Amino acid sequence: MLLYPVFLCQFFRTRSLFDNASVREAGGGGIKSFAPFDGVGFSVLPMVFREELGMVALTLPLQTWQIVFTVIIIGLLSEIVRKGIDMLKIFFGYKENAILNVDTYFNNTYDDEWFENSFVRKIVNVVDGSEVRDRQLIVSPVLGQIPPERLSGGAKALILLYETDGFYTDLIVCGKNCEDLLLDIGEEKDVSCSLSGFDLSLDSLGTGRHMTPVCCENDGTLLHTHQEFVMKMLTISGGNHEG
Repeated sequence: MLLYPVFLCQFFRTRSLFDNASVREAGGGGIKSFAPFDGVGFSVLPMVFREELGMVALTLPLQTWQIVFTVIIIGLLSEIVRKGIDMLKIFFGYKENAILNVDTYFNNTYDDEWFENSFVRKIVNVVDGSEVRDRQLIVSPVLGQIPPERLSGGAKALILLYETDGFYTDLIVCGKNCEDLLLDIGEEKDVSCSLSGFDLSLDSLGTGRHMTPVCCENDGTLLHTHQEFVMKMLTISGGNHEG
């Protein structure tokens, strides 16, 4: 895999078009290779196939090789990015193992200490407009003083995604006010969820704040912008929530 970038650098150093008719014998060993016709003094062997009569180079125009290797490099980089960095992974459609009853799960799982974390406090503030005063004391502008159990389903889902590993939920429990925080979490850790509805569009994906792509778990593609996310969601789901 690492040979591809090296070969690309070698390939584009020639700075000239190749004369496909200019094929020369190299060392009398049956190896044929490209030779630049403008005297740059640089020969390239793009691809070699071993046959019974020796090794023969496959001759193609420079533009074709540029396309071929660009596609290869993009694919390799996408795979490296997908496996090598933290990101949000979303399966478009319904999944049976997705937890929909977030309230019950959260109420029986959460730890008081979570509410000492500044990001958890931010989730409570942004999603519910409430302020965490203590581990068991949250002040809501609507409900007054409440315990963590009275938080909204969206806030609970984000807190679980942030504080636990392996929590898998359907993002239909989240509203639009959860989008930026969801992307923030995906930039800090690997997070996998499903999305069986069309409630989220990740409007800030691909902007200066959120440049990390989202991985579509259905086909492994990386979605870099809000537009790509919406098009993929509509293409795959298309109103069919069975995945």
